Amino acid sequence: MKNSKLSTHPVVGYTTVRNQDLNEHVKNAVIMHHERLDGSGYPYHMSGQRIDVFARYIAIIDAYIAMASPRTYRNALTPLQILGNFEKSLDKYDVELLMPIMKRIADAQIGTNVELNDGSIWEVLIIHPNKYSRPILKNDKNEFVDLLQRPDLEIVKNV
Repeated sequence: MKNSKLSTHPVVGYTTVRNQDLNEHVKNAVIMHHERLDGSGYPYHMSGQRIDVFARYIAIIDAYIAMASPRTYRNALTPLQILGNFEKSLDKYDVELLMPIMKRIADAQIGTNVELNDGSIWEVLIIHPNKYSRPILKNDKNEFVDLLQRPDLEIVKNV
């Protein structure tokens, strides 16, 4: 991705706003929103607290929106699938900012219906406090499944 137009858009955006009367945090967010805490981002591979707090927030929201949007190569991900992706990459994001956002998203899933990879439909009943993406589910027969105990089952879509 280093030389693609996609990876240069933060610099192009910053060039557009750098001389405008905007808060410096906003300008920093424009150029730093693809930087990641572990240094794996772009365009400058910044890490840790060198990345502006506004950019750290925008990085979370931008990643969420990207995962929630359909792409030519995949469908949009469900909120719980997105939380699973964040859980797998906690080192890339500011956890102090990310965790409250993840908790709100997870709590909003309670009562929603999801389809699993086996075709069954379940209601999200309880969110695990240490693994938001693997809730306890209930079906219309009043049966329960704990996705933490069933690694073979995955949420594939909201219904």
